[in-house]
Amino acid sequence: MFPILNIFGVKGTGKSELGHSLMAFFIINNKAVNILNSTIAALSEAVAQCSNALVHIDEYKNIIDVTKIEFLKGLWDGTGRTRMTMDKDKKRETTQVDAGVILSGQEMPNKDIALFSRLIFLRTVKTNEQRTPEERRRFQNLVELRKQGCSHLLLDILKHRPQFIANYKLSAQVAAQDLYEAVKDKNIEDRLFNNWLVPLAAFHAMRNIIRVSYSYGDLLSITAKMLVEQNNLTKDGSEVAAFWNIVDFLFREGHITETGDFKIEWLTELRIKDNDETSKVIKFDAPKEILFLRHRRIFELYQMHGRQSGEELVSKKSIAYYLRSDSTIFYGLSTTKRFTVFSDGTMQQVAVNRTRKDGTTETRYCPKEITDQAYCFDYKAVQTLYGINLKVASLTETSDEIDDHSSPSPQQGSIDLATDEGD
Repeated sequence: MFPILNIFGVKGTGKSELGHSLMAFFIINNKAVNILNSTIAALSEAVAQCSNALVHIDEYKNIIDVTKIEFLKGLWDGTGRTRMTMDKDKKRETTQVDAGVILSGQEMPNKDIALFSRLIFLRTVKTNEQRTPEERRRFQNLVELRKQGCSHLLLDILKHRPQFIANYKLSAQVAAQDLYEAVKDKNIEDRLFNNWLVPLAAFHAMRNIIRVSYSYGDLLSITAKMLVEQNNLTKDGSEVAAFWNIVDFLFREGHITETGDFKIEWLTELRIKDNDETSKVIKFDAPKEILFLRHRRIFELYQMHGRQSGEELVSKKSIAYYLRSDSTIFYGLSTTKRFTVFSDGTMQQVAVNRTRKDGTTETRYCPKEITDQAYCFDYKAVQTLYGINLKVASLTETSDEIDDHSSPSPQQGSIDLATDEGD
């Protein structure tokens, strides 16, 4: 693997200029490849034309064809375009990628979260109008230096290649431990961690050889900060995050209801079926809020929302797999759970006749209920990770009352999810 450097920002923030400056180490006045008007064959040729250098691909937008997104994902693995040769043997031929890739554009590459996780994500924020006269003057000086080329600096660095090769393995181990200590409480995705480790380890290997204006400690601090930021963006853009955002939207718009589509209960123990269909009881040290979700109905509404909004959502089977695989929030599958039946937002009722002692009949109307299986989640964990809120206080309550309702006093109790079966 080798990460792609992504430079993202609005027009005028210097993302393309940063790419040009980096390319000046290899070529003067480089013209970046425009991904929008280039074919896969042209892109493949561009990334294969050099080795141990950089290639700049510009103007990324999320509207690009899915084949180009898959091509970009392959660059992380060191592979380009695959095609069949047209001679008699008709062998498959794959272009090798031995260069670092810079990908810049005005849109965040989050259409496919698998691509986003293959990037080192850098934001450019300050526009030209926000820069001081001194900053503009210094930039123009940089442009003039850049026009003369920077290959002499590259040659100076290449003199130390033997030391780099000798130092890198140990430096990667040291940098990995340092970076882990800096972000160990943040639940960082492994792929992102390894992406950011590459330049940090490279700098550590050369820290006593090349003099620059910042230290390894400075770069470690910046790397940890940006790694956490990208990790948070990855969670926000994941398929699971999209699912919970839609659930939150459906609840706020009244398309799903508490007691009808989900329940939140304080429990001290929970009987579930885990992913291998084994029944077991989970006991908690303290009462915990458990979210019971009627997944089959919610999945249908999730897909319906995707079709209506034009969003590209994963299939029901895929989102079910993602949810069940996340052990940080998912406990298992309940056997059966009682839910209230709603139709167009209105609770359905059934008439129940009751005979009094005097022989007269009394008719009472009770909520219509159905038993269904439910996914069981740690509600607080879901709320913390994905920012949803499935509990809304009444507008007639005072602020103090709302605060009290938002953190209800947990009630001691337990539930056996199998007891409803057959009722």
